[in-house]
Amino acid sequence: MFKLILVLTQLFALRHRGKGFLAADESAGPWLRARHAEAAKIPDVAENRAEYRSMCFATPGLSEHIGGVILHWETLFQQDAQGKAIVDIIKDNGMIPGIKVDKGYNKKLGFAGDFLNFPFGCAAKKRGKGIWGTPVGPLGHPEVATVGLDDLQQRCHQAVAYEQGARFAKWRNVLQLDPAKQMPTELAIADCVHTLARYASISQSEGLVPIVEPEIVPNGNT
Repeated sequence: MFKLILVLTQLFALRHRGKGFLAADESAGPWLRARHAEAAKIPDVAENRAEYRSMCFATPGLSEHIGGVILHWETLFQQDAQGKAIVDIIKDNGMIPGIKVDKGYNKKLGFAGDFLNFPFGCAAKKRGKGIWGTPVGPLGHPEVATVGLDDLQQRCHQAVAYEQGARFAKWRNVLQLDPAKQMPTELAIADCVHTLARYASISQSEGLVPIVEPEIVPNGNT
């Protein structure tokens, strides 16, 4: 069953020519991105985020240009003011709901939850401020490893479940580009490849089409 759903999702929704994705997976209120003084007065609470997103997803004709909508985890379980699930608003408007499943990279001091995997059975825990021994890149911190693999299987299962309705997933893995500092390093590339491969494999095993996103940050001395 999962194999058929994966194929159909990819063929008829995610690869439709002339359509793209709507990235709506930000955690804060989308209206804050405008940096407008009046918009900043709107409280950034779950109810307002749900109302704003449900209004956007119900826009008439949106599916003429959008094939899939990438949701934040919070939105996957939200309803509009009338009690209709936001994923149903998306589907009824002719689009496919997807879900962001990475947990970002840990900018705080301390340790992240996942491990870097190396040959010969060795492992090293990912440091909160970046991967040990890597240079500081254009983002102002060392190279980082995206976290979230530790409980990804359970979260993918919950997102699909098939009453929740997610049909594809997104995972963002950042690589900083700065040739002057030999970035990205071989260590960061190896971790990125391993992490994205594990994510893609786990997502497919739970019935989600994976979007693999190695995000290149080219702000350095190129």
